[in-house]
Amino acid sequence: MKYKKLPSYDTLMFTLRKTISTAWHINTIHEVGINKWLNNFEGDALCTKDFEREEARDLEKRIALFLLCNFIYYNEEEVKHLMKVMIEKFIHEYFLSHNLIEVNNDEIDSLIGKTTFSPLGNQSESSSYMLYLFRQINDLSKYDTTLQLL
Repeated sequence: MKYKKLPSYDTLMFTLRKTISTAWHINTIHEVGINKWLNNFEGDALCTKDFEREEARDLEKRIALFLLCNFIYYNEEEVKHLMKVMIEKFIHEYFLSHNLIEVNNDEIDSLIGKTTFSPLGNQSESSSYMLYLFRQINDLSKYDTTLQLL
């Protein structure tokens, strides 16, 4: 069966520890919390005539760990860096697509002034906060930019 191709519980925990410390830049690993979360997987979804309760529980936990190991987490510093890169790339691509090789700050300011930066969804959702951070990181005034709430 395909489930046998999943790494072992120990391999997945090793990968998770490495991911948390290396990719997510989190120094403290709370295995008690991880195990508490894993205890939510009791085998109910996979417990059938093909799987005993214990086997279903172990498989569900391994699937959950596999998904967690492949989860992409961006900390605040990385998000801010990506926001800075995003506007630089936008400006660069715009002027390249219009065959404008040498550009001065006035032209960049004009482009930003004609650009609409809009949060998506409701004001209480994270897109409004992300737009706030985006403006803050890139020194954009909320009064100089056209903002539309969708």
